[in-house]
Amino acid sequence: MDSKKKNHNVPKSHINAGPKKTEALHSSVQSKSKAHNVVSDTKVKIAEPFISKSPKNLSEASKIQKSANKRANSSELVPPEKHTQSRRKIKIGYLSKTGSSPDMPKKVNQDSMIVIENFLGQPNCHLFGVFDGHGQYGKEISSFIKDRLPILFSNDNSFIQNPKQSILNCVQQLQADILRSKFDTSFSGSTMVLVLMLNDMIICANVGDSRAVLGKVEGKKWVPVTLSRDHKPDLQDERVRIQSHGGRVEPFTDDDGRPYGPPRVWISNLDYPGIAMSRSLGDSVAASIGVISTPEIIEHQMQPCDKFIILGSDGLFEFLSSNDIVRTTSTLTKTKDPDQISHILVRNADECWRKEEESIDDITCICVFLDSDR
Repeated sequence: MDSKKKNHNVPKSHINAGPKKTEALHSSVQSKSKAHNVVSDTKVKIAEPFISKSPKNLSEASKIQKSANKRANSSELVPPEKHTQSRRKIKIGYLSKTGSSPDMPKKVNQDSMIVIENFLGQPNCHLFGVFDGHGQYGKEISSFIKDRLPILFSNDNSFIQNPKQSILNCVQQLQADILRSKFDTSFSGSTMVLVLMLNDMIICANVGDSRAVLGKVEGKKWVPVTLSRDHKPDLQDERVRIQSHGGRVEPFTDDDGRPYGPPRVWISNLDYPGIAMSRSLGDSVAASIGVISTPEIIEHQMQPCDKFIILGSDGLFEFLSSNDIVRTTSTLTKTKDPDQISHILVRNADECWRKEEESIDDITCICVFLDSDR
């Protein structure tokens, strides 16, 4: 997430700092499975074929692996009637591209992602997530979420039986862990858009303005199905909560007092933090004035007409609507290549940014084909 875009009045000491590579956890958490870190940076040419990199730091993935190995064959994980569910074939592609800014020549990519097939050793359980960090420690916080959240899920014995409540509980614990971490979260945090595929259910949990959308066929038309709502401060219910906690919602103003840019959250009589979303993980100052970390959860029963899911940071959706994303993806489904589709969507978003802005946000995309032949 571009710090210039998200937090205007943060002191210069809060400008991004951190590693130069984007990390993504891509693993099949079951016996004999492997985890891989995917690396993207500004040198990646998004038109080139996607290549997975060799695993580097797998310590956190190993913890999940060990936990999953102990539980993978447990009959308690899945209710008896679910054991007869046939395995749903999926195919996955993903890409994260570092943005750019004239005043930040060495900008780091603050996006992180999770792509885990067969989570907890369950063949009908897949977990995907995009985390868009912002502020000085945005990269560190999004990476922390990527590493910590699957562990919290794997340690919760109710995750399979009651995934919605488990997600709520684990994200609450995650927020507490972030606030206790070594990072200064005063003006730093992250979004979270999480998609869990469990048997024939899609459960999307969202915090902030990253997004998930499903593409389905209705007759001869492709239709986008909203899986998440962008948490903007000017939404009526979000605004009421923020104002009731002592915050105010208004856009940034120039030297002449004229408003510009998106609505932001400020302390009532002060010009900070200026965050452009109403929910986030971290962001302890904003949390004191009604910016919450509670995810909004949407459930969707999968149907044969459901063909793919796209998850992305707001860098993907800033200038491309969900309908644009679904329409573009639909023209490429015959390729059966979600890696190629991820590259094309990221390229299209990048081109839009270059036409409209001097600064370009980090752009992350996960493409999941449903019932796809491998």
